Amino acid sequence: MDCNLPSGESFVRQFLYGQQYFESRFGEKCKVFWLPDTFGYSAQLPQIIKQAGAEYFLTQKLSWNLINKFPHSTFFWKGLDGTQVLTHFPPSDTYNAHVTVKQTQMCVTNHKDVDRSNRSMMLFGHGDGGGGPTWDMVHRALKFKDVDGLPKIEMRPPNAFFQEVRDQDAQKLVTWDGELYFELHRGTYTSQANNKLQNRKNEFALQSLEALWSLGVIHGHPVE
Repeated sequence: MDCNLPSGESFVRQFLYGQQYFESRFGEKCKVFWLPDTFGYSAQLPQIIKQAGAEYFLTQKLSWNLINKFPHSTFFWKGLDGTQVLTHFPPSDTYNAHVTVKQTQMCVTNHKDVDRSNRSMMLFGHGDGGGGPTWDMVHRALKFKDVDGLPKIEMRPPNAFFQEVRDQDAQKLVTWDGELYFELHRGTYTSQANNKLQNRKNEFALQSLEALWSLGVIHGHPVE
């Protein structure tokens, strides 16, 4: 998933169709923009997230910055139009956690806003390539549930985590204004330039085609 090169129209469509699918299967709109792995974070996203019916944003990749380490784990992200979305970066620093003692401790020791919000997520399982969690990971999560020296562990849906942060910690959180720049996969924007050029031209062409088709429908001449 890339959040820098695609047009805003492309994002709007992805959210629209995604929310329609989610609501048709689960009876409600998805509240969390779940994006653990990406190549960047455009400043237009908070506005689109909120207007698509979502309330929260989760990602992990920004913690891999090469030079300037991002200073927050739980905060409000403010977009170009001033829209803010509650955001969380799991302090365990991976979306493939195995629920080890070290990773569990990092949920506290690496939490950059622990003085404002002393709760965090740990994304465990084989996230890259699929496969999900193993029985060993689930067993450790249950075993570590209430162990001296480790943070308390509870397996819950993301909505529950964000609602708790919103209700109990929101007034203490800081706000980040503008783009979230990812300092790792920068070379991806200089390779395969022709493919990216043609993709953008196709985006423009499809948008123009849809406008013409809509005019045809309005004037009683739909294009089959």
